[in-house]
Amino acid sequence: MILWLYVVATFMGGWAGYLLKARFTGPDLNIPTALFCILFNGFFGFIHMGVALYEDLLFFGDISTLTMKHPMIMFFALISAFVQSAFMPFKTEPSPPASNS
Repeated sequence: MILWLYVVATFMGGWAGYLLKARFTGPDLNIPTALFCILFNGFFGFIHMGVALYEDLLFFGDISTLTMKHPMIMFFALISAFVQSAFMPFKTEPSPPASNS
């Protein structure tokens, strides 16, 4: 049950991270919104790295017995950490006005 909650939370966090990136990427990105996205994605990255490196899931504790039964969750956690870290918004240059010629 814990692993299913982890997988569902991973997909929900990844989806929310992607939505934050899609919403805030552009010329109007400011420091508070970028900091919020960094903290949000960093929180989920911290959870994934805890599972991958220490076999410890935040709020649930040691899950080493579960990872012995299902070793694929370690690979899933490592990939999820890298994917979550890729969801950072970036500032773009405003596009020039279109010419009517």
